[in-house]
Amino acid sequence: MVTFRRGLAVGLLALGLPWGLSGCTYGTWHDAFVPTDCDVETARRLDKAAWDEADVVSVRIRQGEYVPMLIELETGRPYILRLLNGDDDNHVFRSKEFFANVSMAGVARGADEMEHVCFTSLLVPPGKSTEMRFVPLRDGHYDFFDANLPTVFPGSSSGVVIVR
Repeated sequence: MVTFRRGLAVGLLALGLPWGLSGCTYGTWHDAFVPTDCDVETARRLDKAAWDEADVVSVRIRQGEYVPMLIELETGRPYILRLLNGDDDNHVFRSKEFFANVSMAGVARGADEMEHVCFTSLLVPPGKSTEMRFVPLRDGHYDFFDANLPTVFPGSSSGVVIVR
């Protein structure tokens, strides 16, 4: 049993999951995301975003299922993605390719907000919501996964974001 637990911990660290990040601290956000590099040029697109006119896309997580599973967006438009966790466990919205192709203005959880962040995964605590303000930069199909749930079929996603 000890070997299994050690193996699981090593596996989580190798995947770069949020609870495996002991060396990174971001204030109250240390568990919120897995940081990655940002393209500084994309931040300039955020200056023109009209956040008061941004479309709000709500996704509810219940019993490990994301509803809706299909999110459709347009390049160059500002969006607020609201992830609502209706479960008693953490969920981790993960999509490295999607986050690499958006310009992120900020992330909010309750009254806490962090601006101009770059990440590949975002933790949504039980019974809470997390919001992301962003502008999609490139069209494409981007699978997203719940990195907190074991997958029965490797390579299967929790849903897809389509950017046109």
